[in-house]
Order: sequence, then structure tokens, then C-alpha cells
Amino acid sequence: METQVANGAHVQNTLISALNGRIIRADIDTFVFATRVPQQSIPAFGSLVKTHNTRTGITTIGTIYNIAMSDNSSIRSIALADASAIRKEDKERYVQQVVVIEVSVLCLGYLEPAPPGAPEKRKVRFVLPSQPPWTLEDVWSCTDDETHLFTSDPRFLTRMLRSDAVSRLRDDLIVAAIRAAMRVHGDAGAFVRQCAEELARQMADREIQLDHLLRQLVELL
Repeated sequence: METQVANGAHVQNTLISALNGRIIRADIDTFVFATRVPQQSIPAFGSLVKTHNTRTGITTIGTIYNIAMSDNSSIRSIALADASAIRKEDKERYVQQVVVIEVSVLCLGYLEPAPPGAPEKRKVRFVLPSQPPWTLEDVWSCTDDETHLFTSDPRFLTRMLRSDAVSRLRDDLIVAAIRAAMRVHGDAGAFVRQCAEELARQMADREIQLDHLLRQLVELL
């Protein structure tokens, strides 16, 4: 499956790609990247990130479905120390130096390399890439233009609806992803309605879950 969309020329690209971290493990449909606090602002639950595979030339697009703070002996020692022994500035320094954030990402599809001289003609594929992202590849926030390009077709929701990796958080993730993408679409209402129609089409046999999701989408408008 594929779609070819003009690269959101009418949407101002206000978000510059920010390096969030590097991949520490991956499989064909998910990957996890790690970063320290605060390397840069960490994207929120449901927002889109990307990682480029230098071997295949494709850019995998995914949505954040979990954010976890690592546990280690240093953290436990600091947490159990007498409250009067740790000043606020010391705690902030410990957080920056010791705490590691692990961010889990569900792969939603990928962008093919742009044709020479025509970056606006990049094709979006809503299937998994042939290889998982490689360990230590950089993970970046998607720009506004990339978010607009990828979410202009509501099939970006398909992997969230089908993946077992996000079953515990599926409904919340879908709503969060739609909320995160709304701001780059000129007509946010039309975008949400388009997403609702796609959900209704793919969830015709799950009426109770669909009703719950649609009620939450109404609250976004």
C-alpha cells in the first residue's frame, strides 16, 4: 500500500527535527531508544519520531507508545537517602547524570528516499520496512511537514489498531496520536473526522471499543 502526497506546502514547518536519542534494541515492528535527562525535550506519548536506515535509505516512522525511567543502584541509593542530605540542585544534577529514559516506539510505516530534485514527492508506505532499525541509529522528532505528509492518509492508524505490542494502551495511543497530529493540519476538525471514518471502517466488528474511541475524539474538537 502506498500514498503520494504533496509535502504539506501550506503548513508552516515550525518544528525542527530534534535528536532524541539512539536505538538500543529493535525488532521488525518496534524499537526502543534511550536518552539521558534532559538531552533534548523528549516527545510525548503518541507523537511521531523517525529513524533513518543508512543501509536501505528509508526513514522509518513510528509513534511513541511508552516512556520509562530506568532503575539502577545509583537511583535507589539517592531515593533512600535522608531527605535533608540532598539539596534540590543536587537532585537535579543526579537526574541529569544518572537517570536514563527508555522510549518505546511502534513502527507505523516508512518514507522512501525522495527522487532526485523532488523532495516533495517522497512516497509513504503504511507497511513495515524489510529490516528493523539498526542499533545506535539516531532517533529524531518528525518535522511538521513530515507529520503532515504521513498523517494526511488515515491509514497511519492501521498499525496501532492491529499491533499486539500496544494492546494495553491501544485506545489511549490512538487518541494521543490523533491529538499530536491535529496541530499540523489546517482544518483540524476535518482531520479528526477523517480519522474517525477510518476507525469506523476498520473497527466495524468492535462496536463497544469504537464507541469509546469516537467519544474521546469528539472531545478533541
